[in-house]
Amino acid sequence: MEVWVQQQLILNHPSVGCFVTHCGSSSLSEAMMTECQLVLLPNVGDQIINARLMGGDLKVEVEVEKGEEDGLFTKEGVCRAVMTVMDENSEVGKQVRETMVYIENSC
Repeated sequence: MEVWVQQQLILNHPSVGCFVTHCGSSSLSEAMMTECQLVLLPNVGDQIINARLMGGDLKVEVEVEKGEEDGLFTKEGVCRAVMTVMDENSEVGKQVRETMVYIENSC
């Protein structure tokens, strides 16, 4: 039996600290209605464009760096990105949290 849940309910749950996403349009638009920090793993097509919009223009995320040799995401890169948004003392994390609160209150 398959049961679907609303992603926003999950992202708004107090135990969720950040959302690691592939940057699909639907996931990002739902995440923007929450205070959940975003960690982006764009791979192809519009995911890359969406990631640039979120980071460059809106400053609501931390994008995972790709490895220099093969251009793939590494576990170290994912770990650094998650730690950045979750660290309460991180300047980048603070900016992401402040921007997410501002956007949520503006909607």
